[in-house]
Amino acid sequence: MSITEEAQGNDFRLPDLNPLLKLYKAAAAQDGAPQWVLYYPASNKYYQIGWTEFEALARFHKYETAKDLVEAVTNETTLTLTIDDVKSLTIFLSQNGLLKPSEQIPIPKDAAKPLWKQALHGYLFFTIPIIRPQKFLDAAYPYIKGVFTKTFFLSCLALLAFGFFLTLPRSDEFFHTFTQIFTAEGLMLVATAFFIIKIFHEFGHAFMAKHYGIPVPHMGVAFMVMYPVLYTEMSGSWRIPSSKARMMMGLAGVMTEFVLAAIFLIYWHLTPSALGQSLAFSVVAISLVGSIFVNLNPFMRYDGYYVLSDYLGIENLHQKAIAFAKHWLRWHIFGLKEERPEDVLPQRQRFLTLFGLGVIIYRFLLYLGIAVLVYHVFFKPLGLILFLVEISWFIILPILKEIKYLTGKFESIKSDKDRFIRGTFIVILLLFIVFPTGGTINTVAIVTPASYQNIYAPSPAYIEKILVENDDEVSQSQTLATLSSPLLEKNIKLSQERLKTLLDTKRREQTNPQLYRERRSLIDENIAEATQELASLKKKREQLIITAPFDGKIYDLMPDIHADRNISDTELLFRLVQKETQNNYIAYVEETNLARIERGDKATFTPAYSLSEAHPLTVTSIEQINNTDIEWPELSTTYGGPVTSISQNQQSKSTKSFYKITLTETTPSNDMPLIYRGHLKIHGKRSIPLIYYIKKFIALIIQESGVN
Repeated sequence: MSITEEAQGNDFRLPDLNPLLKLYKAAAAQDGAPQWVLYYPASNKYYQIGWTEFEALARFHKYETAKDLVEAVTNETTLTLTIDDVKSLTIFLSQNGLLKPSEQIPIPKDAAKPLWKQALHGYLFFTIPIIRPQKFLDAAYPYIKGVFTKTFFLSCLALLAFGFFLTLPRSDEFFHTFTQIFTAEGLMLVATAFFIIKIFHEFGHAFMAKHYGIPVPHMGVAFMVMYPVLYTEMSGSWRIPSSKARMMMGLAGVMTEFVLAAIFLIYWHLTPSALGQSLAFSVVAISLVGSIFVNLNPFMRYDGYYVLSDYLGIENLHQKAIAFAKHWLRWHIFGLKEERPEDVLPQRQRFLTLFGLGVIIYRFLLYLGIAVLVYHVFFKPLGLILFLVEISWFIILPILKEIKYLTGKFESIKSDKDRFIRGTFIVILLLFIVFPTGGTINTVAIVTPASYQNIYAPSPAYIEKILVENDDEVSQSQTLATLSSPLLEKNIKLSQERLKTLLDTKRREQTNPQLYRERRSLIDENIAEATQELASLKKKREQLIITAPFDGKIYDLMPDIHADRNISDTELLFRLVQKETQNNYIAYVEETNLARIERGDKATFTPAYSLSEAHPLTVTSIEQINNTDIEWPELSTTYGGPVTSISQNQQSKSTKSFYKITLTETTPSNDMPLIYRGHLKIHGKRSIPLIYYIKKFIALIIQESGVN
C-alpha cells in the first residue's frame, strides 16, 4: 500500500528520510519562536521549518506509524501534533525529494504543471551554473582576508569622499567625459567595464560567504525575462543564526562596487589618458548608480531586498507586504472587514502596508516597462507575442485573480453601498487604464498637391511689384513679382570695375613679354574669378524677376508681402502649387503616438468643408527626426491646428516634439480643392492608456527640465 493510500485513513506508516538530509539551527522568528533549516546537499536547497516540524522530524526515525509519532510529540513536548500535521509534513518531504527515493509519493497527473506553464516559467526565469568557485575561494581567501575588515571599508569610503571633494571643482570636466563614450569604442568600453564590475560584485558575495564559513557551490548566469544577470549561489546563508552576518553577505557586492568607485575616482584625477578617464568615469558611474538604484532597491529582489528582510527579521517580505496591502485595499475600498494576514504590532502593520503598496506600484511599472522593451527588442511577431505574455502573466492575470476573489465576496461588498459604488468605479477605471484600447490616432491634416514650390527671394531685396494675388492661376514663365537690390547693383558695378581693371592690367603687361610670362597664370586666374563672380551676380539680378516654373495657382501670399518693402531671402513670398490627380496629406503626431504608426497603416480623412465625406488614405512616410519648422501654418495652433507653435521670422515653429506624417490617397480623387484642412484618423496599433500617460509625463518632465 502506498503512502498516499495509507494517509487516507487515521494512521499510516512513516517513510524513511533521505540519509543525506541535514538540519541546522536558524535565527529565531519575529515573534521569538525557534526555527531550523533543512538542507539537502544533492539539490543544494534549503527549507525553513518551525518548532512543530523540528520536533516531529527529530523523532521521525524512532517510530513506525504516524500515530506513534503524534503521541510521542504530544507527551514529550508542550506542542499538540495531529495526524493531519504529519500527513502535510510527509507530503512536503516527498514533493521536495527529502525521503528515500523508493518511498517518494508520485505527483498526480492533475497536480503536475502543464507543459505550457513549464515553458513559460522557463522563459521568465532560469539559471545556468557556470563555475564551481569553492577551491578558488579557499585558496585565495588567506591572501585577501584583510579587506573584510571594518577599517578597510571605512578607509575606502573616506577615499571615495575625498575623491568627490577633488571632483567638485572639476565637475564639468568630469561629466564631459560621458560624451566621449558615445562611439563604437566607447560603448564597447562601457560594456566591458559593466561586465567586469559585476564579476567583482559577485565575487564580493562569494568571498564574504567564505569569510562566514558558508560554501558557494556554484556561480553562473540567471536569465530574467531573457535578460542575463550574474548570480552567486548563497542559499546556505540560512545556516547562520546571526542576521548581521547575513546582511553583510548581502551587502558584500555593493561594498565591492563602492571600493571600485573610490579607486577609479582617484584614478580619474591621476591619469592624463582620455581612454583612462573614460574607463574611470564608466566604472564610477556604473558602480554608484547601479548600487544605489538597482542593487539596494528593496522593491526588487536584489541585495537591498534581502538585507532589509534580514534587518527587519521578516522572511518573504514582499509576499507579506503585498498581503497587508491587499488587506488594506479590500478594507478601505470595498469594505471587506477581513482579519489581518498576521498579528503584528501597529507600527509594523503600517510599514508592511505602505511597503506592499510600493511593491505593487513598482512591479506594475517595471513589468509594463519590460513588456514594452521586449516588444521593441525582439523581431516581429516574436516581440508582440512576448509583449502579450508579459502583460498577461504579470499584470492582467493578477488583476483577474483579484477580481475573481472580490466576486466571491460580492455579497459582503454589496452590503456597504458607498464602498460598493466606490470599489466598482475603481475597478472599471483600473480596467480602462490597463487594457489595450482602440488603435485610432486622431489629429488634423492638410491636403497639399504632390507638386508645389515655395517661392523665396534669391537674396535680400526690395519688392518693386507683386503681380499676382491668392488663388490666381498662372502659366509657365509668367512674371509673378519684380524685385530689386541696390546692394546687388552696387556689387555688380564693383565686380565690373574690378574685371575691367584686371583686363587693362593684362593688356599693359603683354607689352613686356618677360614680365607677362612670369605673371600670366596669376592674372588669368584673377580674371576668371572676377568673370565668374560677375556672372553669378548677374544671374541673381535676373532671378529678381520671379517667373512661374510651371502652370499652377498662387497660395499663401500674406498681407504683409506687398510692394515698397524689403524682404529677406528666408521669408516666404508665396507658394506656387500645381493641381494633380493625386494629392498628399500632411499631418503631425506627438512623440508618444509615433511608435503606434507604421508605413502602410490605413487612415481616414474627413474634410472640414464636408463632414459627410470620408477619403481612405495610406501612410507613406514617417519622419523620425523632430523638425521644429512647420511647413504648412494651417497645422499650427495659430490657425486652429494641433501643433503647439510660435511664430519666428514669419515661420511657424513647434514648441513640443511633433513628427511629420505623409499620407496618400488610396483612391485618387479629381474634384477636390487644392489645399484645405480636415480631420484625420490613423488606424494604428492598439495602445495601453497607462503607457500613454507615462510617456506624456516623462515628456513633460524632459520639456520642463530643459533636457531636450
